[in-house]
This record gives sequence, C-alpha cells and structure tokens, in this order.
Amino acid sequence: MKYILGADPSLSQSGIAVLNEAAVVMAYGTIKTSSKQPEPVRLKKIYDALCSIMGEYVISEMAIETPFVSISGVSVRLDTSIKLGMVRGIFGLFAAQNQIRVFNYAPSQIKAAVARGNAKKEEVMSSVKMLTGIDTKNDNIADAIAAGLCHLSRKNFNQKGGKNE
Repeated sequence: MKYILGADPSLSQSGIAVLNEAAVVMAYGTIKTSSKQPEPVRLKKIYDALCSIMGEYVISEMAIETPFVSISGVSVRLDTSIKLGMVRGIFGLFAAQNQIRVFNYAPSQIKAAVARGNAKKEEVMSSVKMLTGIDTKNDNIADAIAAGLCHLSRKNFNQKGGKNE
C-alpha cells in the first residue's frame, strides 16, 4: 500500500502525519529539535526522522504546507524565513532521494479542506478531531494531518474529472 506524508515543516517542531489512500491516519507526531543545538545538527535530526518513516511506510506522495510571510510595514524576521527554507529543503531532499512526489499547498487551501480558508488553529484542530477522531492538542500535528487530507481530497476530485490541480 502507498502512503501520503502530510507535513508542516518547522525547525523547532515539524508536524508529520502518514495517511493511507482511504484518508485513514496511520501515524502522526512531531520532529522536535533543541534550539541549544547548532542548526546543522537540528536539520540532520529532521532528516533522520523522516528517513525512519520510510522504514515503516512506503511514502509515495508528500503534501507540504507552503510558507506564508506577511509584510505590512512591520519588520520581518528574515532569519525565521531562511530557517524555514532550510527545513523545507530537508523535506525536499528526503522526497527526492525516495522518489516521493511533492505537492505544495497554501495554508488557506489546507484550512479550507478541513474547515474554512481563514480558520484559526483551534478550528483546524477541532475539524481534524471531527474528521479523524484524533484529538491532538498540537497545531503542528493537526496541520500535517490537514495537509494530507487536503491532498487526498484534491487528488480524489481530480481523479473524478475535476480540474482543480
């Protein structure tokens, strides 16, 4: 059986979820790293954790949340965006090395798949609980599950003749 990896990348706590093609969540959790460690060590920990998933599941597709940066006259922490880019690079490397197709979804697309496009984190967690029975108190995990559900709903829509790719 092939599986989908839902991902909400973050340097401190990446949310991940493995779903089967019937939208059943098989596994979920976070990859936590310590800010006391150097960034390369933290990135390797994320990569190693992703690789360990492949030992249990044959991941064929990955649904990953794209970053959102708001600039509105307020100074933006570029280092945060750069760190997120490095983590996304680790997810991309993992996907490339394992022949996993990557599908990028905006936060609003992921939220709309389980709640509504401008839903708050609590609403996403509540919707994920309602849809899957998983009562996670961690928004990173809920976002990863929601990313997987978003991908599966779009994939099913496209397979039934829809045009929303």
